[in-house]
Amino acid sequence: MNDNNYAEKKSSDDITSYLRAEEDSAREYQQQELQPDRERNLNYLLGRKNGTEEENRSQVISTDVWDAVNGMLPSLLKPFTSTDDYVQFQPVAAEDEEAAQQETDYINFVISQKNEAFLRFSVWFTDALLNKYGIMEYLWEENNTTSVEKYTGLTDEELAMLVQNEGVEIEEQTSYPDEFTMKTQQQPDPANPQQMPQETPMAHDVTVRVRKSKGEAKIYNIPPEEFLFNSDLATQNIKDATFVQREVYKSISDIREMGFNIPDDIDDDAEDFTTFSERQNRHDSYRQKPGVHTDDAAGKMVLFKVSHCLYDLNSDGITELVRITRVGDNILEIEEVEEIPYSIIHCHVMPHKFAGVASADVVAPIQDLKTSLWRQALDNVYSINSNRVFVSNKVDLDDMLSNPLGGIVRVDSDTAHGHAMPAAPTSILSALQPMIEYADSVKENRTGFTRYSSGMDANSLNKTATGVSKIMEAAAQRMELMARTFAETGVKDLMLGLHGLIKRNSVKEEVFRLRNKWVNVDPRQWRTRTDMTVSVGLGTGDSL
Repeated sequence: MNDNNYAEKKSSDDITSYLRAEEDSAREYQQQELQPDRERNLNYLLGRKNGTEEENRSQVISTDVWDAVNGMLPSLLKPFTSTDDYVQFQPVAAEDEEAAQQETDYINFVISQKNEAFLRFSVWFTDALLNKYGIMEYLWEENNTTSVEKYTGLTDEELAMLVQNEGVEIEEQTSYPDEFTMKTQQQPDPANPQQMPQETPMAHDVTVRVRKSKGEAKIYNIPPEEFLFNSDLATQNIKDATFVQREVYKSISDIREMGFNIPDDIDDDAEDFTTFSERQNRHDSYRQKPGVHTDDAAGKMVLFKVSHCLYDLNSDGITELVRITRVGDNILEIEEVEEIPYSIIHCHVMPHKFAGVASADVVAPIQDLKTSLWRQALDNVYSINSNRVFVSNKVDLDDMLSNPLGGIVRVDSDTAHGHAMPAAPTSILSALQPMIEYADSVKENRTGFTRYSSGMDANSLNKTATGVSKIMEAAAQRMELMARTFAETGVKDLMLGLHGLIKRNSVKEEVFRLRNKWVNVDPRQWRTRTDMTVSVGLGTGDSL
C-alpha cells in the first residue's frame, strides 16, 4: 500500500463529494443511454422472448444478432490470433534495433503464453460487437504461493544447497550419522595406513516451507456494467477521461487479503447499485443481492470501487491523476499513478463521442422485423393446416373441436354435404418470403457480414463468379476496417500499457523460451516506447 496519505492534505469530505458527483453523473448516463441497449442486445443474442408474444400464436424468435456477432467474430479474431506476433516495437535508432526486437518478442510472449490471449481477445471483441465497446484491464499481479516439502537422507552439502534457495525456511530437522557414508570412509587406504580418522558424516531429514513470490503482467476482461466514465468524454481514448471507475462485488475477506483492514459492518452502497439488473440479466438466474448481511460477516459482499480521476490532491493548483480505492464513502487508499490501466476497443466509432454504435444495435431492428414476419408466416401455415370450418346444427361440435388426423365427424343427416364447409384459406407465404429476403440483405449491408462470407448461400453457384467475388471483397473490406479500428482504439494501447507495466514493475532479469532457445531479458533496461505498430495479418505478406 502507498504511504502517501493525501487525504490529510485534502479534506476527505471534499474528495468524497467530488467522487459522488462524478459517480452519479456517470451512472445516470449509463442507466439512461447505454444500459437499455446492452440489456436488449444480450436478450436478442440469447434469443429470449421480446414481450410481443400472443397466446395461441407463434412465438418463434429470429436470431439475427447471434448470427451477426458470431459470424463476424472469426473474421475479426483471425488477424490478431492466427500467429503469436501481436505487436512490433520500432527502434528509435540503428543501435536500438536489437533491443526493440527483444522487447517485441517478450511482450508477444507475455500476451500469448501467460494471458490466454485467444480467450481474452474473443471476449473483448464480442463485448465490442454487442455492447458498443470492449474493456480490457491490465495490471501487475503479485502471486504469493506457499508449499511444504519433505526431504530424507540429505548430506551436509545437499542441505546447504537447499537452504540457500530464496524463500526456503526449515520447519523441522532430524540429523543422524550417515551409516552408508561412514562405511565408505572406514575402508582403509593401503597406501596410507596412518591416515587420520575423518569427521563423522551426518544425514538429515528435513521439512521445509517454500515461499515464492512472482509478479506478472496480467490482462482481464471487464463487464460493461462494472465500468463508469465521465459522460462528456468526447474521444475514443479512455486515457482522455477525467473520471473512470470500476465497481466490482468483493467479499470483506477478499478486501482484507488485499491489505485493507475494514470492519465487518462497513457502510456500503451495493444495494443502490443501478446496474444490478444488467448483471442479473447476464447471469440469467437469481442470485442474492450483494450488500445483504449473512451469517458469515467475512463473506458479506460489498461494492468495491477503484476510481481513476484528475484531482488536485495537494492543493498546488494542478490536477494529478490519482487512484482512489473505497467502499461506499470509506476511502481506503489514495495514490498518484502513471496512467488509467484500461484499454478500450470500439466497434463503430461515433465522432466526438466515446460510446459508438455496436453491430448488435443495427441488427436488433432487423431481428424484430424478421421475428414478426416469421410469426406471421407460421401462423398462416397453422391456419391452413387447422382451418376454420362453417358447420350447421346437425354436426357434432365435440368432433369438430377435436382435430386429429383422419378423425371422424358425426353428422345427424343422410349426407354431410352442406353441413360442414371449410373457410377458404389465404396463403401469404409468397408475399412474406421477399420481405424476409429483403430484411436479410439490409442486415448484410449494415454489418458487412454476408452469407457468401460464411458459405450459407446455397444458390451462389448460380450467380456469376465475378459478382460473388465483388460481394465478398466488399465484405472483407468492412471486416478489415473494423479490425483496423480495434487495433487503433484498443489493441495498440494495450500493448503500450503492458510494455510500461513490465518496465516499471520488474525487479530482476527474466528468462523465457523463444524459438526453441532460452533468452535472457531485463525489462528494467527497456526504453520508454511510444513508436510502435500493431500487426494485423490478413494473409501472406498482408498487414494493416
